[in-house]
Order: sequence, then structure tokens, then C-alpha cells
Amino acid sequence: MDTNVYEGWVGKGKVEVTISRGKVVWEHDRLMIEQGSGKYISMPPFGYLFDGIDKIDSTYLSSLKAPVYREVPSA
Repeated sequence: MDTNVYEGWVGKGKVEVTISRGKVVWEHDRLMIEQGSGKYISMPPFGYLFDGIDKIDSTYLSSLKAPVYREVPSA
């Protein structure tokens, strides 16, 4: 189970420092990693993180009163 101390909070800001595995990997707008230090995590494309993104995009674009053109992917 994931736990996030900011669950339910609304915030505004910018990432200044990113820490991965106890090491600072992003600071002062610079990526500071060594080649090969990453870890590949296999995930399905457009997983649960992207659920509903079309609805959000559509709502935003309609708020701009801009036409939305979508193509139906061919099988």
C-alpha cells in the first residue's frame, strides 16, 4: 500500500530537488546521475496514471472554446 503525507492536499510549486534511492538526482535544473544507474520497471503503456486524461483534456479545451479534432485509431 502506498502512503503519501500530502494525500488530499492541493499545492502549487516547482520541483527543486529530486532524491532517488537516497541520492540527489536533480538539483539546480541539472540531472546528476551516472549512466546505467536507473532501474527499468515494466508497466503497461497508458496505465492507470492516464485513465481519464481524455476527459480532462476535453474539458480544458472546451473551456477555451476551441474545436477538438480526434482521429479514431485504425485496428
